[in-house]
Amino acid sequence: MDDFAGYESWMRSNDNGVIGEARTKALLLDRFWVLERSIDAEGADHIIQRKNPKSSLLGPIPPRLGFIQSKFRMNFESGKVEIKMDYLCSDNKPKPGFFLAIHTGYENEKEIYFFTSTELYDDHFLDSEFDYIKKIFTLSLNSKNIENYRRNPSEILNIITREMDAIEIKFLYDIVQSKYIQINRNIDEPYHNDEDVMKSASSVQSHALEMLGKYDDILANLREVIISSNPKHIRALVGELLENGLLDNSMESPYYDLDSSLENFDKTYNWSSVHR
Repeated sequence: MDDFAGYESWMRSNDNGVIGEARTKALLLDRFWVLERSIDAEGADHIIQRKNPKSSLLGPIPPRLGFIQSKFRMNFESGKVEIKMDYLCSDNKPKPGFFLAIHTGYENEKEIYFFTSTELYDDHFLDSEFDYIKKIFTLSLNSKNIENYRRNPSEILNIITREMDAIEIKFLYDIVQSKYIQINRNIDEPYHNDEDVMKSASSVQSHALEMLGKYDDILANLREVIISSNPKHIRALVGELLENGLLDNSMESPYYDLDSSLENFDKTYNWSSVHR
């Protein structure tokens, strides 16, 4: 199927752009809010946010956003896809939250090839051709392992969801680290002249920083507590954290109040079958 055979190349290019963006947006709307802006910058044909009415872009901890570039090619014989380096990586590292969707085929032959920035950067799709003047990577659609990235819609949405979760956890981790815990090597006088005190203090500080790295799961659970709409799910999450000694005593009183309220609710309405 090639309705543009013999027509100007710009017509095909425009049509490809419309098809690619429309197909990607239809896919994303099942699980994400697709945000609009008036200009196409940072390679973002689509900017996405997790569907969560309680999460505000104007809040103290705004949700992280994802950026998706969409392409359409009639088939892989159409050749190559160009991606600006600034979209894909920064400081020689892939940018988390950037994705590339390449759609091919029409009607019953539609397929989607989907990549995270890490996959594009680390799996050697882009190494062979790079325009150092324009700073543009070229992805060859004839790469031998590109078939590994032909994915179905559910797989794509799960990949985006996992990466968005990881980005948010890291963001919260960075907030905690930057605001509350920094190793201070400038020990006060007169302790800085005592080698044993200096060594012991440094050891405690280092262990504390290492422990911070173990709190990703705690941050993820606390985030789930904040956004959950199910009181029994909230009780279960907080109960597990308290049982493992991961929350301070200030959470015990509200937790037991919630637990008691839910017990009374179950007795009153005979709703004990609701998931605890």
